[in-house]
Amino acid sequence: MASLAPTLREGPEGANKTVEDIELLIVEVEGKPEPEPRPRADTRGERPRIYVPTTAKAWKLEIRKRTRVELLRAGINSAIPVRARAFALGFLFRFARPKSHYRQGRYADQLKPSAPQCHLGVPDLDNLIKAVKDSLGTWKGTKPALLWADDSQVTTYIGNPHKRYCEPGEEPGLTLVIWAC
Repeated sequence: MASLAPTLREGPEGANKTVEDIELLIVEVEGKPEPEPRPRADTRGERPRIYVPTTAKAWKLEIRKRTRVELLRAGINSAIPVRARAFALGFLFRFARPKSHYRQGRYADQLKPSAPQCHLGVPDLDNLIKAVKDSLGTWKGTKPALLWADDSQVTTYIGNPHKRYCEPGEEPGLTLVIWAC
């Protein structure tokens, strides 16, 4: 899917555009979507410790990278997070179908009649969304924030965020729509 150009508010010629100038930004991220992992606890020796696994770190960095590219493409080169602005987000997560969904032999390119149409398994949609929101704000290892200072600035979801299997010829990944209210 081709990336759509972002819509920007008109400003004076040659003015530095900031994140506040975004009205609509569409970001395409390729790769397997990863959920935000839940905190874990273990005991080493006598002291318990709480930690968050880093299983989604590469995915979150890729989301940041692709968003930064789209911001630069829009002429926004200062990614100073906005503190007093609300954002709305739209999500479409695409997952590769497992081989078990396909027939075998000369019909290997056809889905089995029993193959589910919707992506019903893990990861949960809530945890996928949390990873995206964290990647565009501040999270351990990434300072400063990219778009917002706090996740609470995301006030609305555009449409129905959903996850589905890839259509034939489509790559796994994420289509993210960012709208500054």
